[in-house]
Amino acid sequence: MSDIFISYSREDRDKVEELAGLFENCGWTVWWDRNIPAGKRFAQIIGEELATARAILVLWSEASVASDWVKDEAQEGVNRGVLIPVLIEDVSIPYGFRQHQAANLKDWDGSASHPEMRILLDSISKLISKPKAAIDTARLGRRSLFSRRRMPLIIGASAVVLLAAALFVFMNSQRRGGPPAGPGNNNRAGDVAGTPTPSDGNRRSGQEARVTAAKLTADGINMASNGNNEGAILMYNEAIEAFPAYADAYFYRGQSYVITKQNSKAIADFRKVLELRPDADRQAKVEALLKDIERPRLPSVTITAPRSDSVRANVQKMFSDSKVSRIEATTKLIASGKQDANALSLAVAAAKADSKNKSGVINTLVLLESMDPEILRANRAEIDELLKLVNDNGPETQEHIRKIRAIMGG
Repeated sequence: MSDIFISYSREDRDKVEELAGLFENCGWTVWWDRNIPAGKRFAQIIGEELATARAILVLWSEASVASDWVKDEAQEGVNRGVLIPVLIEDVSIPYGFRQHQAANLKDWDGSASHPEMRILLDSISKLISKPKAAIDTARLGRRSLFSRRRMPLIIGASAVVLLAAALFVFMNSQRRGGPPAGPGNNNRAGDVAGTPTPSDGNRRSGQEARVTAAKLTADGINMASNGNNEGAILMYNEAIEAFPAYADAYFYRGQSYVITKQNSKAIADFRKVLELRPDADRQAKVEALLKDIERPRLPSVTITAPRSDSVRANVQKMFSDSKVSRIEATTKLIASGKQDANALSLAVAAAKADSKNKSGVINTLVLLESMDPEILRANRAEIDELLKLVNDNGPETQEHIRKIRAIMGG
């Protein structure tokens, strides 16, 4: 478990490295995705760190406000009450996260004595209950946040002495059996040193359950992004069993239910997400999906006329680098455009143009599987052309091809 988890967009990597160095010199442990151990799955280790970090620091920039992953990580910070937002560029923070006061590091000079940095360090210290001695005396050399230069970090001699003293006290308490200062230390006068109170055990138990749920949900997202929604549902089921209040598991399971034509179950999951009080952005997505699912359906023989640019935008998102964006776009198209030949034509054309994008192709095939047989048969020529083009994309693609051919009747 790290003291600080830094959420950011990869375009801001250099800025993260500078901040991480400062925090580490203040005596805190910092996690960012530079250090993923060999053999560990990306989603797994991120889920573990995100669910256990004492503070989740989110860097808001032009790139990160557009990142679904950063928003998801920020939402975890909101859910756990450990979010610390930081502005590193002049941008508007996304809805759902504006109620938290953000530190303004747009003009940070790289030093620990910068006024906004002092405020940020104080906020972190209060949240994770770490000793402030090293923070109060830490002095870093001036380094521009917007520079790629790598200057050595310089800490005053007094800071080194104080940090060493803090570490000595910490190690001494560990040898005596006493826990370090922090959220897990609930010992009171008269308690046996190192003996956790019931609230400690409950906190650890809940935290471990959340870690398990996050890992299982990440596995489910990976499966769903490859078109295996049945397997994804099993992962989400296990996540909910481990931690029944984990909103993400309901949200993504609901989308897999939509894709697998289990709308009544999807409705129940989306309503559960609303009960768990999501952020404004997610609430809007869930309400839109519920509206689409619950609206009266047109007869299956009806083919709608071309609609707004929203269909085109969602088709483009099916080929996004973000697994979350791909899943949400595919779900939206299935929920709202089941009879839409325009969506079919746009998706097939996009898949032909980017036929080596296996994830985008699979999403297109999943969309086709959800459509009524009449729609598929009416567009057989262009669909057959696509299926021949992508037949060599691997076993997952071939399985979806088989399903579509069965729906069309061979």
